[in-house]
Amino acid sequence: MSEAVAVQPLEGIKSIDTMTAEEYNAWLNSEGVEVVAIQTGEWNLIEKSELVGTYFVIAKVTEQSEGYVTLNCYLRDGSKVVFNDGSSTGVKKQVLDYVAKTGRSTGIAVTKGLRVSEYEVPDPKNPDKMMSAKTYYLAGE
Repeated sequence: MSEAVAVQPLEGIKSIDTMTAEEYNAWLNSEGVEVVAIQTGEWNLIEKSELVGTYFVIAKVTEQSEGYVTLNCYLRDGSKVVFNDGSSTGVKKQVLDYVAKTGRSTGIAVTKGLRVSEYEVPDPKNPDKMMSAKTYYLAGE
């Protein structure tokens, strides 16, 4: 399979953040870019930002050897999503602490979804410069 790369400016389209998957795929196809879908089985891989303020239930917690956790979750509409977190103070820590305390790694309701803390940290490539960072936390009761 050949690898296609779009190098032209994204003119004539809305912000990628506001496009539907169908609109984005149609635009890529119109530009001759080969679209390759990443298969995640029945779980849809999402960004944590999509769960800010959104009720979900953790169906499975998997601690990965690379130092992060993978959370398989159900949303209220019945859809199945999966996301990863490797933060030392956020979702990963909260979930692992909860599992250690209760022994429970499934059926964990997160009634208020995630919340995000935004802050600045020194840029590791240039310590004199600051860069934006985010940590996500479980916001459930």
